[in-house]
Amino acid sequence: MIETLRQTIANGVNEARNKTEILGIRTKIASAKKERDALYTLIGEKFYTENKDNVPESLKDLFDQTAEIDESIAAFEAQIRDLSGIIVCPECGAELSKESRFCTVCGTKLPEIPKPAAAPQEGVCPECGAKVDPDAAFCFMCGTRLKAEEAPAEEAPAEEAEAPAQEEETAE
Repeated sequence: MIETLRQTIANGVNEARNKTEILGIRTKIASAKKERDALYTLIGEKFYTENKDNVPESLKDLFDQTAEIDESIAAFEAQIRDLSGIIVCPECGAELSKESRFCTVCGTKLPEIPKPAAAPQEGVCPECGAKVDPDAAFCFMCGTRLKAEEAPAEEAPAEEAEAPAQEEETAE
Protein backbone atom coordinates (compact mmCIF):
# COMPACT_ATOMS: atom_id res chain seq x y z
CA MET A 1 0.00 0.00 0.00
CA ILE A 2 2.82 2.42 0.76
CA GLU A 3 4.46 1.43 -2.52
CA THR A 4 1.22 2.24 -4.38
CA LEU A 5 1.03 5.59 -2.61
CA ARG A 6 4.66 6.36 -3.55
CA GLN A 7 3.99 5.40 -7.15
CA THR A 8 0.88 7.62 -7.28
CA ILE A 9 2.84 10.56 -5.85
CA ALA A 10 5.72 9.99 -8.27
CA ASN A 11 3.28 9.85 -11.19
CA GLY A 12 1.64 13.09 -10.02
CA VAL A 13 5.02 14.81 -9.71
CA ASN A 14 6.03 13.64 -13.21
CA GLU A 15 2.72 14.77 -14.64
CA ALA A 16 3.11 18.21 -12.98
CA ARG A 17 6.66 18.50 -14.40
CA ASN A 18 5.42 17.57 -17.87
CA LYS A 19 2.58 20.11 -17.71
CA THR A 20 4.98 22.80 -16.50
CA GLU A 21 7.38 21.96 -19.32
CA ILE A 22 4.53 22.00 -21.85
CA LEU A 23 3.43 25.40 -20.57
CA GLY A 24 7.01 26.71 -20.92
CA ILE A 25 7.21 25.38 -24.48
CA ARG A 26 3.83 26.93 -25.39
CA THR A 27 5.06 30.26 -24.00
CA LYS A 28 8.17 30.01 -26.19
CA ILE A 29 5.99 29.21 -29.23
CA ALA A 30 3.75 32.23 -28.56
CA SER A 31 6.81 34.45 -28.14
CA ALA A 32 8.35 33.16 -31.38
CA LYS A 33 5.06 33.75 -33.25
CA LYS A 34 4.92 37.35 -31.97
CA GLU A 35 8.50 37.91 -33.09
CA ARG A 36 7.71 36.40 -36.50
CA ASP A 37 4.58 38.56 -36.85
CA ALA A 38 6.64 41.66 -36.03
CA LEU A 39 9.06 40.66 -38.79
CA TYR A 40 6.17 40.12 -41.22
CA THR A 41 4.98 43.63 -40.37
CA LEU A 42 8.43 45.09 -41.02
CA ILE A 43 8.72 43.17 -44.30
CA GLY A 44 5.27 44.40 -45.36
CA GLU A 45 6.02 48.01 -44.44
CA LYS A 46 9.34 47.90 -46.30
CA PHE A 47 7.76 46.26 -49.35
CA TYR A 48 4.89 48.77 -49.34
CA THR A 49 7.24 51.75 -49.05
CA GLU A 50 9.58 50.50 -51.77
CA ASN A 51 6.77 49.56 -54.20
CA LYS A 52 4.26 52.43 -53.86
CA ASP A 53 5.10 53.60 -57.36
CA ASN A 54 5.28 50.13 -58.91
CA VAL A 55 2.40 48.20 -57.34
CA PRO A 56 2.13 44.53 -58.24
CA GLU A 57 -1.30 43.95 -59.80
CA SER A 58 -2.13 41.20 -57.28
CA LEU A 59 -1.65 43.67 -54.40
CA LYS A 60 -3.27 46.79 -55.92
CA ASP A 61 -6.40 46.62 -53.72
CA LEU A 62 -4.33 46.22 -50.56
CA PHE A 63 -2.06 49.12 -51.54
CA ASP A 64 -5.12 51.32 -52.25
CA GLN A 65 -6.68 50.43 -48.89
CA THR A 66 -3.40 51.19 -47.14
CA ALA A 67 -3.13 54.57 -48.90
CA GLU A 68 -6.70 55.46 -47.83
CA ILE A 69 -5.93 54.53 -44.23
CA ASP A 70 -2.71 56.60 -44.36
CA GLU A 71 -4.75 59.60 -45.56
CA SER A 72 -7.24 59.12 -42.71
CA ILE A 73 -4.44 58.89 -40.17
CA ALA A 74 -2.85 62.06 -41.54
CA ALA A 75 -6.20 63.90 -41.29
CA PHE A 76 -6.71 62.73 -37.69
CA GLU A 77 -3.16 63.77 -36.77
CA ALA A 78 -3.80 67.19 -38.31
CA GLN A 79 -6.97 67.52 -36.22
CA ILE A 80 -5.02 66.67 -33.07
CA ARG A 81 -2.31 69.22 -33.94
CA ASP A 82 -4.96 71.86 -34.63
CA LEU A 83 -6.75 71.20 -31.35
CA SER A 84 -3.40 71.19 -29.52
CA GLY A 85 -2.23 74.46 -31.07
CA ILE A 86 0.61 72.82 -32.99
CA ILE A 87 1.87 73.41 -36.54
CA VAL A 88 4.43 71.45 -38.55
CA CYS A 89 7.51 73.03 -40.12
CA PRO A 90 7.18 72.61 -43.91
CA GLU A 91 10.97 72.19 -44.22
CA CYS A 92 11.97 69.70 -41.49
CA GLY A 93 8.64 68.42 -40.10
CA ALA A 94 9.25 69.61 -36.53
CA GLU A 95 6.14 70.22 -34.42
CA LEU A 96 5.93 73.81 -33.18
CA SER A 97 3.55 76.11 -31.36
CA LYS A 98 1.04 77.93 -33.62
CA GLU A 99 2.48 81.21 -32.35
CA SER A 100 5.94 80.33 -33.76
CA ARG A 101 7.18 82.51 -36.62
CA PHE A 102 10.43 80.54 -37.17
CA CYS A 103 11.23 76.84 -36.78
CA THR A 104 13.29 76.21 -33.64
CA VAL A 105 14.94 73.18 -35.28
CA CYS A 106 15.96 74.38 -38.77
CA GLY A 107 15.31 78.15 -38.61
CA THR A 108 12.85 78.23 -41.52
CA LYS A 109 10.49 81.25 -41.56
CA LEU A 110 7.02 79.82 -41.11
CA PRO A 111 4.04 80.97 -43.18
CA GLU A 112 1.58 83.34 -41.55
CA ILE A 113 -1.50 81.56 -40.30
CA PRO A 114 -4.58 83.73 -40.83
CA LYS A 115 -6.68 84.18 -37.75
CA PRO A 116 -10.19 82.84 -38.18
CA ALA A 117 -12.77 85.57 -38.42
CA ALA A 118 -14.72 85.33 -35.20
CA ALA A 119 -18.28 86.53 -35.01
CA PRO A 120 -18.19 89.92 -33.32
CA GLN A 121 -19.45 89.83 -29.76
CA GLU A 122 -20.99 92.82 -28.08
CA GLY A 123 -18.63 94.22 -25.46
CA VAL A 124 -15.59 92.13 -26.53
CA CYS A 125 -12.67 93.25 -28.70
CA PRO A 126 -12.42 90.91 -31.73
CA GLU A 127 -8.61 91.29 -31.82
CA CYS A 128 -7.47 90.83 -28.22
CA GLY A 129 -10.63 89.63 -26.44
CA ALA A 130 -10.64 92.45 -23.87
CA LYS A 131 -13.98 93.51 -22.41
CA VAL A 132 -14.88 96.90 -23.86
CA ASP A 133 -17.66 99.43 -23.48
CA PRO A 134 -20.35 98.63 -26.09
CA ASP A 135 -20.30 102.29 -27.23
CA ALA A 136 -16.48 102.47 -27.56
CA ALA A 137 -15.12 103.16 -31.05
CA PHE A 138 -11.66 101.67 -30.21
CA CYS A 139 -10.37 98.97 -27.87
CA PHE A 140 -8.60 100.49 -24.87
CA MET A 141 -6.13 97.54 -24.74
CA CYS A 142 -4.95 97.12 -28.35
CA GLY A 143 -6.41 100.10 -30.21
CA THR A 144 -8.44 98.05 -32.69
CA ARG A 145 -11.33 99.95 -34.30
CA LEU A 146 -14.53 98.46 -32.90
CA LYS A 147 -17.08 100.30 -35.03
CA ALA A 148 -16.96 101.10 -38.72
CA GLU A 149 -16.84 104.78 -39.57
CA GLU A 150 -20.23 106.08 -40.56
CA ALA A 151 -20.41 107.84 -43.91
CA PRO A 152 -21.13 111.56 -43.61
CA ALA A 153 -24.74 112.48 -44.35
CA GLU A 154 -25.46 114.05 -47.75
CA GLU A 155 -26.04 117.78 -47.57
CA ALA A 156 -28.95 117.89 -49.98
CA PRO A 157 -31.70 115.26 -50.07
CA ALA A 158 -32.06 113.31 -53.33
CA GLU A 159 -35.48 114.91 -54.12
CA GLU A 160 -33.97 118.41 -54.20
CA ALA A 161 -31.24 117.24 -56.57
CA GLU A 162 -33.88 115.91 -59.01
CA ALA A 163 -36.07 119.02 -58.86
CA PRO A 164 -33.97 121.23 -61.22
CA ALA A 165 -33.98 118.47 -63.84
CA GLN A 166 -37.78 118.40 -63.74
CA GLU A 167 -37.97 122.21 -64.09
CA GLU A 168 -35.80 122.04 -67.21
CA GLU A 169 -38.18 119.52 -68.79
CA THR A 170 -41.22 121.78 -68.24
CA ALA A 171 -39.40 124.84 -69.59
CA GLU A 172 -38.81 123.22 -72.96
